[in-house]
Amino acid sequence: MASNIQNWSNYDNAQFYENKLTTKKLKDFSSLGGLDEGSDVNLIMPYLNTATSVLEVGAGYGRVVDLLIKRGFKGKISAIERSGTFVKILNKKFKRKITLYHNTILNFESNDKFDVILWLWSGISDFCKPEQLSTIKCLSSYLKPNGRFFIDTLVHSKNPANAIDGDNQTDNQTYLIEIESQKVYGYMPSPKEMKEYAKSTGFQNIEYCEYKTKTGRLRNLHTFSALEKQKA
Repeated sequence: MASNIQNWSNYDNAQFYENKLTTKKLKDFSSLGGLDEGSDVNLIMPYLNTATSVLEVGAGYGRVVDLLIKRGFKGKISAIERSGTFVKILNKKFKRKITLYHNTILNFESNDKFDVILWLWSGISDFCKPEQLSTIKCLSSYLKPNGRFFIDTLVHSKNPANAIDGDNQTDNQTYLIEIESQKVYGYMPSPKEMKEYAKSTGFQNIEYCEYKTKTGRLRNLHTFSALEKQKA
């Protein structure tokens, strides 16, 4: 485990997601944050009218997949999930309704390209700042040229409600959460940083909006689209 809040990577969070995080805890967090009824998904649904394929990153217990199905999305749904526990739950719950990849983001491989990629519930924050650009570039390689990549983030100027002060903390975008003696680290990118990530990846259209969940939590939804054509 990383010894201080400035020296960590996504690897340091792996044990929590694999061994400590249960469906009940995740659903409780979702309800507390006001995302259980899909405040984020509701904003995206109008963009899915012409989409035939969606990739969700970090499917967890199936919150987003379930909402997409209930809201009538008829295209192909694929999802990445790193936790073996949640992979079993997803396979049982959705059976043949989705294509499920049991993998981490940076090790993800697929022959498919997608109209829409969803990385919601501030999943990007589970990666330290140096890793965030790499994950966006990796995922974007699976996006169709005119596709859209949606990334949800926390407001970078406010720590999560359950964050605690870490040792050697020098910025207010890095946070530490401790749950059942397990430390979970995070980094909240600012809209400016997200724009820089998008430009570095080759996106030509970059937008973001602030929205409130049903419990009044303020969040940002970033939309990247129109990838530059890759050189042969």
